[in-house]
Amino acid sequence: MPDFWLSCGHHLLDRDEGGGLVITDDFLKAYLARPELAPPSDACAAERSLHTALLGNPRRPVTGSEIAAIADADARENWSLMSAFRDRLVRHKISCVAAWAQRRRCSSTNSRM
Repeated sequence: MPDFWLSCGHHLLDRDEGGGLVITDDFLKAYLARPELAPPSDACAAERSLHTALLGNPRRPVTGSEIAAIADADARENWSLMSAFRDRLVRHKISCVAAWAQRRRCSSTNSRM
């Protein structure tokens, strides 16, 4: 069967001993390489520098001052959201079984409301 979700990057994830998905640097780099995150031609030096640094080390901390140095307000918001999303992915490791069980609990709780 063809893999219809290849573009989501799941093939770049690892699995832990319990079958849970583990974030890899390659997975993070794939997101950083997406056109939505690539700095446009008119991006300031601060945004270009941050993007280049993260491609080299996608887990490196992003400071508030780095984001504040980006000239474009929309780009500052995007990088703030992206770094928070990245940090959350790296911090939380959820097995497929646990995620399924959580969805099931949420569904059954919501159906009673």
